[in-house]
Amino acid sequence: MRTSLALALLLWGTPGAAQRRHVETLEVGAAGVAAVGETYDGLWRAEPGGALRVGTEFYGGQAHVDFHAFANQPEEKGLPEFHAYRGEVGWGVRVGLPGRLRLVAGPAVGAVHYRFEPDERFPMALQNETELSLGLFARLDAPLLGPARVFAGAEVVRVYTAERIVYPFVEGGVALSTPAPRWLRRLLR
Repeated sequence: MRTSLALALLLWGTPGAAQRRHVETLEVGAAGVAAVGETYDGLWRAEPGGALRVGTEFYGGQAHVDFHAFANQPEEKGLPEFHAYRGEVGWGVRVGLPGRLRLVAGPAVGAVHYRFEPDERFPMALQNETELSLGLFARLDAPLLGPARVFAGAEVVRVYTAERIVYPFVEGGVALSTPAPRWLRRLLR
């Protein structure tokens, strides 16, 4: 029993320490994101896009809100192009590694909004669609300069549509740590 309690305290920290770090800082990051592999059975190609992420320490891990946008180009003539906008919230376990490297990994839930370009050939076609998404992510970051960190990550996102859509994404970018506003610390405690 003592070994289990000691291991739990080592992994999660003491309750007072975890509470002191809870929502004390925000990490605001920007990333380039690219889909790897096949997503739409050869009908469209997911183009590289960009993402904004805000994260904070939350209940022994790191919570984040992420917004990602990317274009999709048709691979076959006659198909319309469209844009995808993905928003998610996630929570991951943060593991400290040698050299002040940090690894965060966990699940995320969100939605993907598809916006198709108007096409006079398909006047009755749906131009907006929003679907539920679930994913798993892993992100590795390292100190860059002062409060800035550089990061790289991967995520697999399943979009719940009638046709199976799975996006494997890779990303890389820079995040900046800043103290969380007092109103946000009060709200999330």
